[in-house]
Amino acid sequence: MATSLAKKTVDMVVAAAAVAIDPLLQKAMAPLVEQGNVLAAEVAQLRAQIAAPQPSTPPAVPDAPPASDPAPASGCVVTVTSPTGAAWRWDATAAAKADSLGLRTMTEVPAEIVGCTSLRLVADLGPGWAVVVPRNDIAMRAGGGVARYSIQVELDGAVVLSERDIVHTQYRGQRPYRLGKLPAWPLPSTDSLIRQGLVARYKQAPVSADKLAGWAKVMADPDWQVRDSSRGIEPNMPGTGGRDDIGPATAAQAAYLQARDPAVLDYIVGQAEAATTIPWSIWDAKAGSWLSVENWPRLWTDGRGGEPGKGTLLQPIDNGWWKPENAHQPDPSFVPYLLTGERWMLDNLQAQAAWNILVQWPDTRAPSDMNVVYGNQLRGGAWALRQIDEAAWASPAGSPEKAYFSKASAANWSWLVSMIPSWSKEQGEVQGWVPGVYGTNGAVGPWQQDYFASTTLAAARRGNADALTVLRWTRNFLVGRFAKLGHDGCAYLLEAYSPDTGVSYDTWDKVKAGTKARGWSNDTGWAKSDGNYPQWARFTLLGLAEVLGDAEAGQWAARLVAEKAPYVDDAAFAKDPLLRVVAL
Repeated sequence: MATSLAKKTVDMVVAAAAVAIDPLLQKAMAPLVEQGNVLAAEVAQLRAQIAAPQPSTPPAVPDAPPASDPAPASGCVVTVTSPTGAAWRWDATAAAKADSLGLRTMTEVPAEIVGCTSLRLVADLGPGWAVVVPRNDIAMRAGGGVARYSIQVELDGAVVLSERDIVHTQYRGQRPYRLGKLPAWPLPSTDSLIRQGLVARYKQAPVSADKLAGWAKVMADPDWQVRDSSRGIEPNMPGTGGRDDIGPATAAQAAYLQARDPAVLDYIVGQAEAATTIPWSIWDAKAGSWLSVENWPRLWTDGRGGEPGKGTLLQPIDNGWWKPENAHQPDPSFVPYLLTGERWMLDNLQAQAAWNILVQWPDTRAPSDMNVVYGNQLRGGAWALRQIDEAAWASPAGSPEKAYFSKASAANWSWLVSMIPSWSKEQGEVQGWVPGVYGTNGAVGPWQQDYFASTTLAAARRGNADALTVLRWTRNFLVGRFAKLGHDGCAYLLEAYSPDTGVSYDTWDKVKAGTKARGWSNDTGWAKSDGNYPQWARFTLLGLAEVLGDAEAGQWAARLVAEKAPYVDDAAFAKDPLLRVVAL
C-alpha cells in the first residue's frame, strides 16, 4: 500500500503540472518523477524485508502466546440496531478490564433489540485498535435462537464499521471485526515452535507454485468476502476425498511454517476468521465459560440426549450450510494463535474443544464423562483429543478453561494407559494398535493409527507423561507393521481381528494371512496404498525417531522413500506439504 501511495502522489503532481505549466517546467520536474520511483522501490523492499522470516530466532512462545498490549485502549463504542430501528449502545472501552492476555470485555445484547436471549458481544481492545466479535452462543436459556440486527462500531469517534441486516443463527460467531491498527504480530519462527514441541518438525522449503496459486485463487474469489464464506474450509466435514484440512495442522498452516509466505499467512488467518462461524460455540453464561460436563453432567448435543435443557441443549443446533463432525474436523485456530496471539482465535480453539466433549455420546464418555476416544472412530478420537490438548495448553493459567481442558486431557490419557494391559493381552505380539469403530468388520486402518499417533506425538512433545507411555506402547505396532508385513504396513486396511468372533489376532502371521485373504495386501507393490497413507506412515515413523530416539523407525521411514512408496518424494511433498517433516 505504501508503495502505491508514494507512486500515486508523484503521478498526481506530474499530471497537474502537465495541464497547468509549460513543457519546459515539465522537463524540470523529471527528477521528481524519478525520485518517486526510487521511493516506491525502497518502500517495496522494506515491506519485503518485514514480511520475510528473520534469520534471528524471535522470543520463545511462553506458557501462553504473547499478551496484547494492556495500555489504555482507544474509545470503542458499539451500536446494535433492531430491524425496527431501536438502537442500543455499548461503550466497550469503559467496560474493559485487563487480565493476563490484555484488555477484554463482553456483554449480552438485550433480547428486545435482537429478538433472542443468546447474543453477546466480545471485544479485545488496545491503543488504536479493537476486535469485536458478535457471538450468538449463549445456551440453556429460554428465548435463545436467531438474532436479527445491524451493527456499527466507532473507534475514537470515527465510524469504522457498519453492517446491516445480519441474520445470525445460534451457536455461531460472526467473523471478527478487526478494526484499527492491530499490534504487530509476534510471528515466532518455525524453528522456535519446533524446539518447544508445539508443531511437527516441518521441512523449511518452498511450496509448489500451483499450491500457492490455488490458495490465492480462493482469496481472490468474491466469495472470500461474503459474510458466511467458509474460506476454503470444507463445510461438509463428513465428506471424504482430497482433504488438505485434516491432520496435525491444515496444509496451508504447514505450508506457512515451511515457506513463511506472507500470502499464506493471510489465508490461514482468514480461515481462522471463517472458523468463528462454525456452529460449535456453546457458551454457559452462568458459569462464564464454555458449556461443560462438569456443570451439565451427561449433556449431549444430539437431540436424542433426552429432555431439552437437561439431557440435551434447550435449543437444538441448526448447522445450516456447515456440517461439523469430529471424525473429519480441521484444526483452523491453533497454529494461527501460536503465530499471532490474537485472542479470538483462543476463543475458537476453546469452543471447538468443549464441543468435542459434548458431541460424544455420554454412554461412551464414562466414567469421567469426558472420554472422547472410547466408542469413537479412532480418527474422531484423534482429532477430538488434539483439540482438547491444544486448548489445555493454550488457555491461561488460573482460568476455568485451563482447569477444565487439562482435566479432560488427563482423563483421556490416563484411561488409555489403563487399557494397555488388557489390549496387550488381547493383541499379543501385534500389540500397539488402539481399538476404534471401523466400518469394515475385522479391519484396522493403519492410517487411522497414524492419525492417532500424530495426536500422541504432539502431546508427548508438550511433556504429557501418559501420552509418552501410550506412544511407547503403540511403537510395537507402528514400527512392527513394516518389519513384519512389508509394504502392507501402509495398506489401506489390515485384518487385525476375526470378522466372525471379534477376537484380536495375536500373531503377525495371522494378520498377514487375513489381510491377503481379504484382497487387501500390497504384496510387493503399492496398489493398496494409492493415497496419502505412505505419507502418514512416514510422518509417524519420523515422529517416533524424534520423540523416542527410535533408530529403527527412522530406517523404515527412509525405506519408504527408497522403495518408492506413493507420494513420499520431494516433488510430491512440495505439492502436498501437510505431512512434509524431516528426520533428525
